[in-house]
Amino acid sequence: MGLSAVALGCLPALPSLEGKACDDAHPCGEGYRCAPSQCRGGPPDGGDLVVNGDFEAGAALTGWYEGGDATITAQQSVVHGGQWAGRASATTTGNSFGLSGKPPASKTISAGATYCAQASVHRGTVPPATRLRMFLRFWTSGGGFEDHELPASADAGWQDLRTSATAQAPADFTATVRFSGDTTGGSEFYVDDVKAWRDEGFVCTASM
Repeated sequence: MGLSAVALGCLPALPSLEGKACDDAHPCGEGYRCAPSQCRGGPPDGGDLVVNGDFEAGAALTGWYEGGDATITAQQSVVHGGQWAGRASATTTGNSFGLSGKPPASKTISAGATYCAQASVHRGTVPPATRLRMFLRFWTSGGGFEDHELPASADAGWQDLRTSATAQAPADFTATVRFSGDTTGGSEFYVDDVKAWRDEGFVCTASM
């Protein structure tokens, strides 16, 4: 059962230092790391909470399950990076459909800490006026959850989404990222390059 749903909306983009040259004498500044000679935002190495977020595990769809009235697949026709991306297809009309990251079996987050999520999303055949959303979801050990929503824009093609939220007790067990669209006839959308991580001073909300 969901505890609450909080719509965060799009946060203003910060000036991006992504890709700028750096070294010990020329650090990147707050919110970026030098890895190893260019400034990088996003998760530190080893900090990703999403399993198979790039979908490069292929057809097995490791780490993902269907949400709502959906069929989910990994496919190679509409891809943002690498060779595979995820696809969610509606199986009925009048309901939501999507795909969700599987929550890990062990605890990965703590209440009071801020977490970040990012993904590339493609509307596919979901009409511009129809809702398509990314959620950063905090799970409790008892199976409850708290969703933090970021709507996709009406734009066609791939768009990059990034958001952050603070886990509140008792939502202090683990975090996942999920995607949901409102169903219209024949709807399907695509996602790729999904990440979630704890904010430890790296940029959550800068342009990707």
